[in-house]
Amino acid sequence: MAMREYYKVTELEKNVFRLYSDEGVHSDLFVGQDKALLLDTGYGFGDLHAAVKGITGNSKSLMIVNSHAHIDHASGNFQFDEGIFLHPKDWELYERITSAEKRRYNVEQGRRTPKFQDGEEGVHNILPQDFDEERYIYGRNDRLIPVKEGDTFDLGGINLTVVETPGHTKGSISLIYEQKKWLFAGDAMNMFMLLFEEESTNLSEYIHTLKKAEALRLEKLVISHYSKILDMSVLDYFLDCALNLDYDQGIPFEASIGRGYNARICAPGKKPDCFYTTNPEKPLIVICKEKIDI
Repeated sequence: MAMREYYKVTELEKNVFRLYSDEGVHSDLFVGQDKALLLDTGYGFGDLHAAVKGITGNSKSLMIVNSHAHIDHASGNFQFDEGIFLHPKDWELYERITSAEKRRYNVEQGRRTPKFQDGEEGVHNILPQDFDEERYIYGRNDRLIPVKEGDTFDLGGINLTVVETPGHTKGSISLIYEQKKWLFAGDAMNMFMLLFEEESTNLSEYIHTLKKAEALRLEKLVISHYSKILDMSVLDYFLDCALNLDYDQGIPFEASIGRGYNARICAPGKKPDCFYTTNPEKPLIVICKEKIDI
């Protein structure tokens, strides 16, 4: 598949689009009457810029927001000239993930991407046929703009409000789509939650984030690694998992990103019956013992 054909676009709601690819993560595009806003840029293997401009046109101004600074959410920033709105607590992480060394690692992983998210075994190459490796490895966008709790983006008919939702990373944020009462949460709350890396905070802060999201009294939840719109009631399952996870019965997390952390895949009150989940009602948390503080 060529770079310009890489992303599949679906209209989630009028003037709200999801862009998806074999990268396994969604970017969300809000198109207002005056401006557009792109939440996250994925790995950026395909021509994301062309995909976005194919929806917004070339005349409408664009803002780029990163929900957090992980490689699967911010590596496509280099394709855009616009500044990047990112919480300052993730700026140090952003510097690490945008290094040439890390981006070279992205390419190597792209050539050997596990199929586990599709419920299959083995690996496959997800890079486009005309992928420009040198441009990707050395491409950068360091024009960071701080964003914080309560900041708003008025796109014209679409208003988005920033909510700080730490846990997965120190600087994770979510966006409230005010007109619909929807929360676009990135990876801040998830059915397969990673809480073991250096940039993660701890279990108690993740629980605080979940309770904070519940208290917002919103209607729907949209997360980056799941295609469907969820009811906010799904947070009850996420909270139950966080409050009752059993580390002692957890399964060792053996993916490459977990090496050196002694992380375990944990379920509430029992040994997990799988190594990965896409079921919002049966969430799992991947965590190391040092992050458990409740």
